[in-house]
Amino acid sequence: MRFLLNPFLIFCGIFAALLFWWRPAPELICMKSVDWAHEYEKQHTPSKHLLGAMEMARELIRSDSPHAPFTEFIDRKTRDQLIVVATKDWQSWDEKYFSKGAFSPKRNLYFSPDDSPIDELKDPQGYVELRGKNTIHFVYYNRLEARELDRYDIPNSLRYPYRNFAIIMFCAALLFWGVSRVRKRVLDLPAASSAGTGCRGFLVGMCIGVALTLLPFLYYNGEAGIPAFFLGVVSMLAGAIGLVFFGLQVSMVRKMIGGKDQLAHWTYDPSKWKRFIDWHLNEEKEAKWGLFVFITIIIAAVGVGFWLAMRDTASLWVLLFLLGLIVLLWLVAIVAPRLTYRRLKKGSGQVYLGKSGIYLNGAVHTWNLIGSRLESVELIQKPFPMLVFVYSYLMMAGRSLFFFRQYASVHVPVPDGKEAEASKVVSSYIKKG
Repeated sequence: MRFLLNPFLIFCGIFAALLFWWRPAPELICMKSVDWAHEYEKQHTPSKHLLGAMEMARELIRSDSPHAPFTEFIDRKTRDQLIVVATKDWQSWDEKYFSKGAFSPKRNLYFSPDDSPIDELKDPQGYVELRGKNTIHFVYYNRLEARELDRYDIPNSLRYPYRNFAIIMFCAALLFWGVSRVRKRVLDLPAASSAGTGCRGFLVGMCIGVALTLLPFLYYNGEAGIPAFFLGVVSMLAGAIGLVFFGLQVSMVRKMIGGKDQLAHWTYDPSKWKRFIDWHLNEEKEAKWGLFVFITIIIAAVGVGFWLAMRDTASLWVLLFLLGLIVLLWLVAIVAPRLTYRRLKKGSGQVYLGKSGIYLNGAVHTWNLIGSRLESVELIQKPFPMLVFVYSYLMMAGRSLFFFRQYASVHVPVPDGKEAEASKVVSSYIKKG
């Protein structure tokens, strides 16, 4: 499985870059200057317009309350929440961020808790009294958790502090991909087969599952991340199962090529192979179109009948959905045979026949997995000599999850002069069965 190492590293780099690009800061500190004179005046000045019972009650309480001295007002507001600082670091910080021209009680500034001298603030919220030579300046601060950052207009450099790391990860993955393309090694038959492609596909699914599973932990979003976590676990398990399934197929092909489980190895004349894949394309088209027409008739009858019976908006939407499904099936009926044709067309044709499966010019079929079995093997002469393998595997369907067998047939052309060997292959399968 060494052929999966490069894709694994590349996918890990890409998904890690995506995760860290949008990972928020675990915590930020919001700070703003406090204008106590304005706050004092607002509290002790009668309201000009009273709207609603709450404002009237508030005004009544204000009018009955004695006016506290200004210093006592400040002391009451900051009691048990005040930190007095007079160090040079704090004075330089105050001059930098709260200079006279930048003074505004409505202006919020955001900092990382690890910044100096902000790292001295340990409480969730409070006030800082900054003492200079001839001035006293008050700053209010409160800590913001990651889930609260959406409510504030925070610069991206602070809100997403891991973006530089994400860029490095993405560039490393891109560089690794570029180097692997330049030093591209020709994949061996098992790695280049449909089984190898399946391994790479499910590897991507497993990496996506891991990323979704880590999402709530990296984004500090517990409750909202629960759906992503469970979806990630399901994707990760599905990817791992698919990886094992196709990995066993790759292992089976390696054994066949190595001769351990090999019954026959055939190559073909280009013209004979072209004749076979043209015939195979026509046969698959007819099969797919027959199935498409059958399903289309059923879907159309159900959809039109439901719409005629109900004649409401919901039935119309159901009909439109079923018509869209027909279009999707039509695309599958066209595309699927073409994809098979393209795969078979690559190379001049090469077949390995083994005790547990077949390698047919890139396509892998096996019946040695759980629930699979070989049903029959026969040698036919028309339209040209071919071995026809029929095998089945278990499928699940229905709400009660009942099992049924899905059958698949594989046609393997017999090269000129190999009819006797083909007969021996049939006999060996029959004896084994």
